[in-house]
Amino acid sequence: QGAIDLTTIFAVGYSARLNVTSGTMINAPGATIASLPGAATGGTRDIAVALLDNQGLLRVHPGAAGRLGIIGAFQNSGTIEMELGGTKSAAVIWSCSLGQSKPR
Repeated sequence: QGAIDLTTIFAVGYSARLNVTSGTMINAPGATIASLPGAATGGTRDIAVALLDNQGLLRVHPGAAGRLGIIGAFQNSGTIEMELGGTKSAAVIWSCSLGQSKPR
């Protein structure tokens, strides 16, 4: 039940990228990988991996980092949750479960 937060603490929009140099990265049931906006707007959030096997939760927050790029193959039996915007008190949450995707 771990967590990986892709974010930045700097006051400018830096990107955050996690590089997995070999093998499959498994986001296990009960675990979360989140794309967070950080201290400033801007920047991207990416995971570069041969295969990301999501069995847990992928969470994408709005803002300039409102995307999570998967560079490689993606397999999903877990949940993908995207906050579509609005204020914290009135944000819309979209959640889905998808199957496999092919690398781009």
